[in-house]
Amino acid sequence: GEPLELVKTLGFNTLWIRGAVSRNLLLEARRQGLWVILHPDETLLPSAGVGGHTIGTDFDGVLAWDLGTQTSLWEVHALQQRAETLRGLDPSPTRPLIAEPLTDLLRASRAVDALLVGRGPCFSEMEFSDYIVWLRSRSLLARPGTPIWVTVQTQPDPAVWQQWQQAGAPAQRLDCIPADQVRLLTYLSLIAGARAILFRSHSSLALADDATQERRLTLELMNRELRWIEPFLAGGQFLALVPSNVPEVVGALFRAERARLLVPLWLGKRAQYVPGQAAVDEVTFVVPGVPESSTAYLLLPGSLEPVNSDRVAGGTRITLREFGPTSLVVLTQDPVVLNYAMDRARSEGPRIVQLERQLADFTFRNVKGVHDQLIREGPFIPQAETWFRLASEELASADRAAAAGDNAAAFRHIHRALRPLLLIRRIDWESVIPARDPVVTWPLATRFDTLPWLRRCQEELEATAWSENRLPGGDFESAEQLTAIGWEPFQHGMEGIAASAEVT
Repeated sequence: GEPLELVKTLGFNTLWIRGAVSRNLLLEARRQGLWVILHPDETLLPSAGVGGHTIGTDFDGVLAWDLGTQTSLWEVHALQQRAETLRGLDPSPTRPLIAEPLTDLLRASRAVDALLVGRGPCFSEMEFSDYIVWLRSRSLLARPGTPIWVTVQTQPDPAVWQQWQQAGAPAQRLDCIPADQVRLLTYLSLIAGARAILFRSHSSLALADDATQERRLTLELMNRELRWIEPFLAGGQFLALVPSNVPEVVGALFRAERARLLVPLWLGKRAQYVPGQAAVDEVTFVVPGVPESSTAYLLLPGSLEPVNSDRVAGGTRITLREFGPTSLVVLTQDPVVLNYAMDRARSEGPRIVQLERQLADFTFRNVKGVHDQLIREGPFIPQAETWFRLASEELASADRAAAAGDNAAAFRHIHRALRPLLLIRRIDWESVIPARDPVVTWPLATRFDTLPWLRRCQEELEATAWSENRLPGGDFESAEQLTAIGWEPFQHGMEGIAASAEVT
């Protein structure tokens, strides 16, 4: 439902559509300079007539064909025939076919040209560190050399969102993923070797509610950052995860022809629920394989700043005096690379600072609003008001720096403002979530914004008078009781499967 001009403005170059598409939309996409990926259903591509193709020039703007999601072995087996049929209809022999198999990736990768993979780890039990392992394993299960395209979650899973809504939380406000988590998911996808990123969406980006506004800002910021470092991603490759002196921080190292890019990432425990402050005063990496002539620079909107570095055993030691969630370090001796990075820093810098500033406003209002509701039950952080005041002062300093045209200083002040806000967010969350239960057993505990409703839900449950169990033996605690009441095991026979039922 988005105007295509909006999609283009947010920095996207391709639309991926699995619903019905009109010829007018395809023409409008071409006018806007957008590629389209389509799902070729029967209404879009009718059966071929005798002796001719059915795919005409209307589809010249189609970048690739999406053969859908395969959830079973049977669907993967049918993929080969569908792919062969589509290739016979398409006059463009180089247009790739893409599938999203959930099983038997090897067979699926033999039928198509690229695989789409990805999960929605936010607000689930899957730690981001485990998600990296899962993503990287996908290419190992496919045909060697098969390109992997990765999806990035921008909204909560609809099932989780419904649970929040049913518990009384303001579901519309919660229908987005915080910007720091979207950024982490994007870089985890690139670490996995993604040759394309699909930002998945289940509602229009043209809506006017706060969650959609925040999502628009997040996606435009992410696209501008990716454009800034595009040569390292499109023409380079991921090399390794580089540990640091801070256990929660690792560096994703990418290599281009004449340079290296180091992206520090905060992967602390339970970051899929509520990330930590994602900032420390000093962090050190020892980066292997960097030529001695290379110099390290911190990429900032509007400028490049030299970074402390020296040769040590194992590589080049880089020390960031002020690490934040969007630190990018380039290592090179090539003036062409530096000129490119500087040109992009100047051209993208003002808008990146504007986006960061607007997102910081959302974060400030959100953390302050939730915190004020929680402290009615008792204060958790004695210095919280001091930290909120510090954040306000840093944002005011950022505004003055931006007005003076100093985008690098404005950028630094914005991230200094975020540090105390993210620290309050994490401490509040850890203070409220149930101590013994797995977090996901309480859906309202899986994100910061839902904590006030978690409190109310817990109070209601504690005050509830439970009725008598109306299903005799329904607790399944005694085999003798179950037998006496008349419970019987019932099983469906399946060839090659041995099934049994017992009370243990």
